[in-house]
Amino acid sequence: MFKRLLGVTSIFVTGMLGILFAQVTFTEQTVSNSYVEPRVASIADYNGDGLPDFSALSTRETVEDNAGWWGNDGTPKDGTWTYTKIASSGFSSGRFLVSRDIDKDGDYDLLGGKIESSSTTNIAWWENSDGNGGFSGFRNDIRTPGLSGGVDAADLDGDGDIDLIGGFYTETAGDTGIVWYENDGSQNFTIHLIANIQYITHVGSWDIDGDGDNDIVASAGIISGTGGAVYLWRNDGGSPLTWTQITIDNALDGAIWIFAKDVDQDKDMDILAAASRANAIVWYENTGSGWNKTVVDGSFSGARAVHARDIDGDGDIDIAGAAETGNEIAWYENDGSQNFTKHSLSTAYTNARYVEANDVDGDGDPDILAVALGDPNASPAVDGFIRWWENDAEDLKTIADGDQAPVSFWNNTVTIDFSAGTAGDVSVYLDSEAPPRSDRLASGIDHLAPNKFYTLWTNKTGYTASVTFKYSVWGGVTNPATLVIAWWNPGTAQWEIAGTGQSVNTADQTITVSGVSQFGQFVLASTNADNPLPILLSSFTATVDNQGVLLKWVTASEFN
Repeated sequence: MFKRLLGVTSIFVTGMLGILFAQVTFTEQTVSNSYVEPRVASIADYNGDGLPDFSALSTRETVEDNAGWWGNDGTPKDGTWTYTKIASSGFSSGRFLVSRDIDKDGDYDLLGGKIESSSTTNIAWWENSDGNGGFSGFRNDIRTPGLSGGVDAADLDGDGDIDLIGGFYTETAGDTGIVWYENDGSQNFTIHLIANIQYITHVGSWDIDGDGDNDIVASAGIISGTGGAVYLWRNDGGSPLTWTQITIDNALDGAIWIFAKDVDQDKDMDILAAASRANAIVWYENTGSGWNKTVVDGSFSGARAVHARDIDGDGDIDIAGAAETGNEIAWYENDGSQNFTKHSLSTAYTNARYVEANDVDGDGDPDILAVALGDPNASPAVDGFIRWWENDAEDLKTIADGDQAPVSFWNNTVTIDFSAGTAGDVSVYLDSEAPPRSDRLASGIDHLAPNKFYTLWTNKTGYTASVTFKYSVWGGVTNPATLVIAWWNPGTAQWEIAGTGQSVNTADQTITVSGVSQFGQFVLASTNADNPLPILLSSFTATVDNQGVLLKWVTASEFN
């Protein structure tokens, strides 16, 4: 369904500035100050309990056995995590790690890359064989043509199974640099060369050109000299797959990490890069016909990693970075027009190597997780760090026990009416991201709203509540009668119709879900193809006067 519109709309927004534009603060939390030489981490729910866990790789085999994951016990703010070693004998010098459901059995597996010069198997896959973080299926038999320069996994050829992507740091011209591993559906992988490129330092896969298939982005940087580049390989489809190589930047000295995100929210994927010798975090704006380069920070000493998402909950995309020689973790606040203000979280994070902006404690807002190598050659030696910075952007309130009056959250867009339960804290956070795993839908749900979702969190026990959501938050509703609120059920690993009953009030533009006894992630959904209807804006302005904020926009199109 496609509707062509052209019009100008103005509304006044009052009472919204408190959450939307308040400066967020962070509280540093320590997971470990003694993990030996951690290099990289990854956040995912490995045991299916609905709470975010995380994994990490060390640079060498140690008492931690080089790989492990930390289970979230529901109270990570008190420093309590359950650590589990992951069998990884023979996998030393780990550098890269991603969480992907490689065998498509509904749980997150791990894919890692290492830089062991004597090895011809520098990629390993840990299968989450029991869905509970068992990771008993360790495979390090995947042939590789060099030192790992990054790993990722995605369905590249559109046949429904998950393929692997590998980048390789090769010193000799002519050695392979970018390859993909075709999955036959039973996790037997056939290697295919994409490009002979030296000095690959990181690789990732996203749909950059918006044609529905995954492309490949990579950084390349000469470790022992000068130079660096950012490349895109456009997936042109076909059988066999064909690729078009595009050089985005051939003058980014020491390019070492890449990430893709629609930074300016113009409906196409942009690219971010960290460059160690250029001491830079760089944003490449995708114009549709080329790339505009913007240096976000040109004095981020030894920039090592970059990540992006809406960190402060104001609806635009912020950036997080790690700087190795500067020993720094920082985030860059977007003012909505892609002007970035730097906020340093730590300048004592010795040899910072990785950063990720994601929900660590399960309250919905993006925290910041980082690992630092430490300095094993110092006297005394400095062990590695694994720490995270707790984001306070969620709307948090304390509610007494028993039957209580309704309480509103997040600018009155969510109202919770508890009829039972112990006293405790309750928080609500609206995430301006696509809901995770939106392809896993229970019977009765046709599709989910693609633009945002709520996380409801509480430490109350024995509770029952009715929850009312303003469905106008998602926008573009064409048929309210077919709307429902979906809840992510961690037990079945799918989105299900929430609660024991739902009712729609078109006058208030709300949906009330009754019989809610378990919080988590909630999103607007539709029982047929009518809803929701995302909106593309051709222009948008905001002005402040004594009545509030005046928003004006022109809608160019609406589609679903």
